[in-house]
Amino acid sequence: GTELNRFYAYPICSPTRTSLLTGHISMRHGVFTPMPANMTLTHDEQLLNEAFKDAGYMTMTAGKWHLGMMSQRDLPINRGFDHTYGSLRAGPDYWTHGRGDQIDWGRDGKTVHEGGYVTDLFGNEISRLIRERDTSKPFFSYVAFTAPHTPLQAPQSFVDKYAHIEDMDRRVYCAMVEVLDVAIGNILQTIDDEGIRDNTIVLFFSDNGGSYGADNGEFRGRKGRVYEGGTRMPAVIRWPGKIPSNVKSDQQMVVYDVFPTLVDALGISTKLNTPFDGESVWDALLSGKARPRNTDMIIGNATAYAVHSGEYKLVHSNINETQGTD
Repeated sequence: GTELNRFYAYPICSPTRTSLLTGHISMRHGVFTPMPANMTLTHDEQLLNEAFKDAGYMTMTAGKWHLGMMSQRDLPINRGFDHTYGSLRAGPDYWTHGRGDQIDWGRDGKTVHEGGYVTDLFGNEISRLIRERDTSKPFFSYVAFTAPHTPLQAPQSFVDKYAHIEDMDRRVYCAMVEVLDVAIGNILQTIDDEGIRDNTIVLFFSDNGGSYGADNGEFRGRKGRVYEGGTRMPAVIRWPGKIPSNVKSDQQMVVYDVFPTLVDALGISTKLNTPFDGESVWDALLSGKARPRNTDMIIGNATAYAVHSGEYKLVHSNINETQGTD
């Protein structure tokens, strides 16, 4: 597919997820930080998955929700997904699936008790749903892997592969990423096995910059910061025969462009109460060439924001130093 070298997200999880599913800047919905338990994603806007469901797609999600759990109506099974699996909050233990004695693990809105490493479980669940789907319908899948979010935990057999790395956090982080690679590879293999590779769009990106154990390379900052290390993500998109392969694109794209881009690509209608803040970059993805954006990109957290306008970037920080961002 095409490697997206200028793909941006928010520097923290819930704002990125809010923007992905609404097509709006997260601040429009008052989401600046990881979402607390007493807050929920707006019910006043059509979500990305709801647009696909309304268009006749089977919709599924596995992974971390972290967008509301105050009532039954806030759970993902009641937010336009036909099948749901995983945790409602951030960072459950990778082996026990909870925090202490409290289990945070469910399928289709009901708590389940099962063993296994969560990254494997997420990948296996989506692969199963793809295999068992109603083949008369297209499907939309939102896979929100938690890896390599803390707690840093990985199967020992993978950790041992990185014994040459002295720093233990880095060693486990690398192992977590490799398990993630395997899980994604298994989903892609399932798509191949089902014979739908050439008719399936696959988009991969991270929800924020690296933190404990990560290496953000030449980019300044980390998770929680609006500099490039916190907001410029690894990303790739694939649609064989449509999107160029083995291309590295410098097209500027932000997470709230995903919704308008995908519905543009597939000709899906929307029922928006508030127009998209993002824009479709489908034309640029088809050509493999970058073009100027029609809109500026705005990314923020509780204490700072960044505005990208063309090749210029303005960072304004320390708006309110009483609120943390990490």
